[in-house]
Amino acid sequence: MSPSTNNRPLLLRARPDVVAAAVRVAGSPRWVVTDPVTLEHYDLSDQEYTLLTCLTDGVSLRDLQRAFEARFAPRRITLEQVWEFVSRLHRSGLAVSTAAGQGERLVEKRNEHRREELSWAWTRLLAIRLPGLRADPLVGRLHTLVSWAFTPLAALAALTLVLWAAAIVVADYAAFVAGMPSLAELARPENLAALWVTAVGVKVLHELGHALACKHYGGRVHEMGVLILAFTPAMYTDVSDLWRLPSRRKRMIVTAAGIGVELLLAALAAIVWRYTDAGLAHTVALNVMIVCTVGTLLINANPLLRYDGYYLLSDLTETSNLWQRSREAVALLWGDWLTSRDTPRPPIRPWWLPLYGAASQLYMVVVLVSIVWVLALALRPFRLENLAYAAGAVALAASVSGPLRRAWRTGRNPIARRRIRRGRAAVAMLGVGVAAAALWFVPIRFTAEGEAVVALDRGATVVTTTPGTLVSAAALGDRVQQGDVIARLENSQLKREIAELESRLKEEELRLRQLQSVRARDPQASSQIPAAESMAADLREQVRKLREESDRLVLRAPRAGVLVAGERANADPRPDRATLARWAGSPLDHANLGAWLEAASVVCEVGDPSAPIAEASLGEDDIELVAPGQSVAIAWRQTPGEVTRGRVAAVSRRVVWPEEDSAGPHAAAAPHYQVRIELHDPPAALRVGGEGRVKIDTGATNLGAWAVTRLRQLFRLP
Repeated sequence: MSPSTNNRPLLLRARPDVVAAAVRVAGSPRWVVTDPVTLEHYDLSDQEYTLLTCLTDGVSLRDLQRAFEARFAPRRITLEQVWEFVSRLHRSGLAVSTAAGQGERLVEKRNEHRREELSWAWTRLLAIRLPGLRADPLVGRLHTLVSWAFTPLAALAALTLVLWAAAIVVADYAAFVAGMPSLAELARPENLAALWVTAVGVKVLHELGHALACKHYGGRVHEMGVLILAFTPAMYTDVSDLWRLPSRRKRMIVTAAGIGVELLLAALAAIVWRYTDAGLAHTVALNVMIVCTVGTLLINANPLLRYDGYYLLSDLTETSNLWQRSREAVALLWGDWLTSRDTPRPPIRPWWLPLYGAASQLYMVVVLVSIVWVLALALRPFRLENLAYAAGAVALAASVSGPLRRAWRTGRNPIARRRIRRGRAAVAMLGVGVAAAALWFVPIRFTAEGEAVVALDRGATVVTTTPGTLVSAAALGDRVQQGDVIARLENSQLKREIAELESRLKEEELRLRQLQSVRARDPQASSQIPAAESMAADLREQVRKLREESDRLVLRAPRAGVLVAGERANADPRPDRATLARWAGSPLDHANLGAWLEAASVVCEVGDPSAPIAEASLGEDDIELVAPGQSVAIAWRQTPGEVTRGRVAAVSRRVVWPEEDSAGPHAAAAPHYQVRIELHDPPAALRVGGEGRVKIDTGATNLGAWAVTRLRQLFRLP
């Protein structure tokens, strides 16, 4: 810069409306400067804040340099450093220009910021923050009602409750663990829905804890609103005013308030769950306990994620901007290894920043994979799991877009390109390729999952030969002997035909007797007798056949055994009053009494009770992977905690459309296929009709092939 430029008054001045608060970090004074319009907070050192306060109308770069060196002598600062800092103040909005035409420039800057926000909106698909409401008055009224909760006596009572719950768990740990549901039970759609609702309620109380604590210690709660986190609605609270609190202890209490609320809820839930029997209160307490403990340990209290634990670590170590600085430290180490420097770089302080940055980035990947897995599990009953994989792909692209963009800018900069060490760059690219190949070929095992039902080995099928209306039926699972009645049908048309033929037969037999009585005196009668006898014989044969057909309306057991369901059918979703009622499910279901059964309808099967099998229902995506001989594991609801092993005996390619009443409103769009499974050592308590969850080991593949398969399913590729 020329001397005249250094002494020329700057067309910049500090904004007079910003609010500054003095705090101490690691024994050094620092300033938290708040923009009252955007409510953004800026952490400035004492030297930086001095330059900000000196930035008034008519001041020059030289004036700022002199003021700094006079205030912090013998420390020196260059004019370039002063200009760089002043430019940063202008970019952040803490300084405004006094030059003409700034209105248009500010509008252009705002529009540019909006365009950039919109262009990167896709990267926030798993965390969508909706506009909130001014919450300080509401929080103030709530605080007047619960201010007693921040007294030492209340804190002691809460601590006592948590210790009591912990003592209960430790003292009766075996019973506590035995009563916990398995992962398979928690993964059921109905349980996932209950956990989802519980998580929403817990997060509302969590955020209220932050808001009330901030208000208690003199801060303001600027905003409260809804945050869509992993497609789950939650509440967010803007308690950024806590950074203006001079006391580190108070800041940490506000930060830990949400964790404290969840620990208190978990303690109450553990006590309720331990001393209640199965029921609504027991289930709700279990869900609250799971959400609070897992959420606190893995997310909220974990310093590797940017939640409460992170801010506690930041305050505890007095390291401001820990998230950004740790990632910059990783980038600096990577840059030092990959590029050459003319001057040595000062050491990174504190020394553990790169380790924290690398660990937090790795843990973010673990959390992302876990979120996608849970979402896919929850959406699978609706056949929408590809939405979870798509969201995961978008989140992964968002996480790598920043580093790729920086690498692209570095590659386009000729000065930066000359500093790259080509040998190390080649090693880095080779390492990335090897890592990608290793990730592609990571072995994973596929399992096809579905619902299973206990059936019996099929011995004899009971089929209708005469159509009719079902008037009585035995129940599925009944034990029968050979010849026992299973079901009775009625056919009114057949009854009428038999009655008409019997009436005609009686008339013909009466006519025949009359002819035989007068044939001695009436020669014509003798000649009519052969025709009458033939007609009577024909009618008699017709009646016999119809009676045999009527007898077949009574269905009898062809062998001894147990009745099991045969072919199932769906009810007509749009019944016509002019048509007869159709049966749905199994003909032996009580709801089918009065339904019409066509000829050749499979009523049931009589199976061997000593040889139970399982019949599984799988979706069309899973059925392609299933083949006879594959190993099977089934968790029966009749025998909780036990797993029955078996093997696939046969796979049916016939489509079975599930019943809407039993499978939900979305099942009509999801065809299923039947798989017959032979059981190894089935439990003695297993009963026909019992239900369970089946997993079929369909073999190993690699992660790359799995991803390609999912992409094809997502975009309907060949």
